[in-house]
Amino acid sequence: MRVMLIQPPRRYWPYTSEGDNFLLQQALPALAAVAIQEGHEVEVLDCMPEHVGWKSLYDRVRDFKPHVIGCGENHALYTKEALRFFRLAREAAPEAVTVAGGGHFTNLAERYACHPDIDVICVGEGELTFAEILSHVDGGRHPKNGDWDDIDGIAFARDGVPVRTKPARLIKHLDDLPIPAYDRMPMHLYGTSRYLFSPGGSTLHHSRGCVSKCSFCAWWTTMADRREDKDGNIRLVPRWRSKSVDRMMEEVELLYYKYGKRAYVWVDESWNIDPKFNIGFSEKMIESGMKTKWMTFMRADCIVRDHEKGILEAQVRAGLAHILIGVERAEDDNLTELDKRFYTGGVAERAIAIFKENYPEVFIQATFIVGVKNETQDTLARQVELAHADTVRRLEAHLREMFVLRLCFGVWAKDTRTAQSSKLGSGELLRRCLCAWSAVASQPRASLPAVLVVRQKVHEKLLAVDDDIGHINSRIDQLQSPVDSDTEYHRR
Repeated sequence: MRVMLIQPPRRYWPYTSEGDNFLLQQALPALAAVAIQEGHEVEVLDCMPEHVGWKSLYDRVRDFKPHVIGCGENHALYTKEALRFFRLAREAAPEAVTVAGGGHFTNLAERYACHPDIDVICVGEGELTFAEILSHVDGGRHPKNGDWDDIDGIAFARDGVPVRTKPARLIKHLDDLPIPAYDRMPMHLYGTSRYLFSPGGSTLHHSRGCVSKCSFCAWWTTMADRREDKDGNIRLVPRWRSKSVDRMMEEVELLYYKYGKRAYVWVDESWNIDPKFNIGFSEKMIESGMKTKWMTFMRADCIVRDHEKGILEAQVRAGLAHILIGVERAEDDNLTELDKRFYTGGVAERAIAIFKENYPEVFIQATFIVGVKNETQDTLARQVELAHADTVRRLEAHLREMFVLRLCFGVWAKDTRTAQSSKLGSGELLRRCLCAWSAVASQPRASLPAVLVVRQKVHEKLLAVDDDIGHINSRIDQLQSPVDSDTEYHRR
């Protein structure tokens, strides 16, 4: 059976370079490896680094004649492109079963289950569920025939009504998964950036999930343990799992020696949860003699813990060169409201100070959430003061959607027609956020130019209505050139 996995064309992340946009999507080689293990013919196409536009993509899908087409999306920002691809897939390969997955479709499965171009959605972790879907299609079973209820962890439509099967079990031992099928990916096209995000490298991950449940975060919900009660209600419980040190050494050695990758972006939600893995993997890397550089997402409280245990130094010697810490807010009450109580009391500031004082060679990146419900000009100023005090070398401001009916840039909206903050109007709040963070970005304190990145940090599970997404994307279309042909692929 022919299986096609696609990352469709999408617009550049506008504040970084072409190379920074071309990062390996871990889901593609992971799912490809499962399909290959099941004995299927697999083609993987990552359109961004291969510069494949919509017209060429249509031809590729039509010529391959897939039986199953998979596409995942983690970000609300790129929903339009994902849905456009499923429309294309339906036209180019009308007999194929279309499968959606990733964080966005997981958290909004019931919304998209009845979409005319999507046959089935993988909810949560994908490998085992995807293998079962392939088995059903190979056996001549189709979700439209209504006989897919025996697959756990999917959503689909039956007679125009969304159906969600019981939650799938999380994979207990991640080591049991096949090695990602990097041989199906254009590995020479990844890691082309000069500075940030793994120059000359690749993405990888050793863990999945999280031990916490921050209210703004959709990552822990995607990999959560889903439990169904007797009334059919689903409760999400945070779960964190990791591959073994030996398994990760096998993956790193493959990337290092076969593909020449010397730098890595670890896409784990929190790389440093388990101190035993942290020190065990670091010691193995040091012993191996491989010279690598890593970028990781790290929890500040775990940084402080590892420093006090004396095991942070080994991580730096092993290759840790770039960290990202979600500082989020300066005020403890807002951190508590965001269910990030473990960062109260200045934990993030301590973690940053540890690196500045002991490991100045490590590049420090911090993210802040602006536009909370009680945001004022004074609270914005406190975020700027904190950023100045930390003197981190890259700053990001996330304009936060406040779990309401309407998607707006960090503004509390009371209904689907009115976008009003309790303190500031939407335009004024956005203007002040931009001005405040522009002031941070202009400071000549960083050894590299500070970069202002303003983006939405959207809670996928409570995303706003489709009309608002369409409105925002329509505005983007007015500002950017279309991606309708290969010759117009890049943004002007």
